[in-house]
Amino acid sequence: MSGNSEGASWLNRGKLSFFRAWAVIFFVGTTQLALSSEVQTDQMAQRLIQVWKTLRSLPSGLALVESAQKIWKLDFEADFLKHIKLGDSSRTDTVLTRYFSAYSGKEERQREVVIFLRENQSDAELLLDLSHELVHATSRAIYDPYDPNLSAVQFILNGIDGEGGEVDAVLKECAISQEMTFGNGGRAHRCSHYYDLSFFLTQSVHSLSRSLVAQDFYRVGQWLPEIQKQLGSETRFLPLLRNEAPRWLSSTAHAPYPVALFQEYEEMTQAACRNSLERKRVHHSHSSDRKPTQDGAIERLLATRCHDGIPVASK
Repeated sequence: MSGNSEGASWLNRGKLSFFRAWAVIFFVGTTQLALSSEVQTDQMAQRLIQVWKTLRSLPSGLALVESAQKIWKLDFEADFLKHIKLGDSSRTDTVLTRYFSAYSGKEERQREVVIFLRENQSDAELLLDLSHELVHATSRAIYDPYDPNLSAVQFILNGIDGEGGEVDAVLKECAISQEMTFGNGGRAHRCSHYYDLSFFLTQSVHSLSRSLVAQDFYRVGQWLPEIQKQLGSETRFLPLLRNEAPRWLSSTAHAPYPVALFQEYEEMTQAACRNSLERKRVHHSHSSDRKPTQDGAIERLLATRCHDGIPVASK
């Protein structure tokens, strides 16, 4: 995660590469993800196209598909294959690239997204995974990695309860599951806990309890003492946190979501600290052309979340 010199004015191009399967999982990368680097067979492509069309035919799926088409600027239906591929697990990969001019102080950011869907599953399961990941992929960014005021608790709350977070994704997945199975007497097993009492009277796909979904994401079981230790007094801002056996585990961190998200926050902050420290170094090398106010955001981040380029919580 080092800054690069690009021409005479664009300096310190910082990248944050991360993936989010059931959550936002961050890792440091030095090379931008190539969205079309994997060649898909015609059979795989046809399978994805069929799943995409099926999702579009469902009331709750149509809005997701149209949102993706707008965000990704898809001229033709098959163009979505540039953003959705089959793999060994279901996740949403994202690369955030930040371009910063040391002279003008202006910054631009580019966010590229590709969804991977676990290949070894039925088409129905593939469709549900697609709907879940599309919620993550088409939502607004629910965090700013370089925000000097971003705390671990805020990151956890955003990842679970924020727009495009895990609760939103599960609710959409369950609604689509019910539309797929309506009249057949079945529904996704992991959704069966979340229908409120009105469902049994109306059979409505809208009879889903957001609070029940959210509560399950804060069940951390034996991890409770550790997460309380890490968060300290900030734990009070997570009132739903409890030691009941977890119902949802991150498929990447293999831990309950509050724990996995805390780990991801630490990794993301480490990348942001290193990038900001490097940007500060570049700024200082161009001190004669720099306005004093240009260092403000960098200094605030380094003062609040970092120490010598290392996350404060990791010291």
